[in-house]
Amino acid sequence: MNGTYPERFPRSNCQQNARWMTLIHPELATIEGYLVLTDHDGREYRTEHAWNQAPDGTVVDSTAWAFEGALPYRYESD
Repeated sequence: MNGTYPERFPRSNCQQNARWMTLIHPELATIEGYLVLTDHDGREYRTEHAWNQAPDGTVVDSTAWAFEGALPYRYESD
């Protein structure tokens, strides 16, 4: 998920972490939206989240590194 971006920051600070990543790697955009997770019963729920996006569209998430596999990210404007 992070490709060539090795930084891993603490969970629960996603907005600050995304801003730090933009300072370290100016080519990254900061995106705010929702991370969609599934519970043990298969129900989806979403949580507000911030992450970065590389110029090629790849998601770079320095916060959700502890999760395994691909995560569904959704950008939604209110």
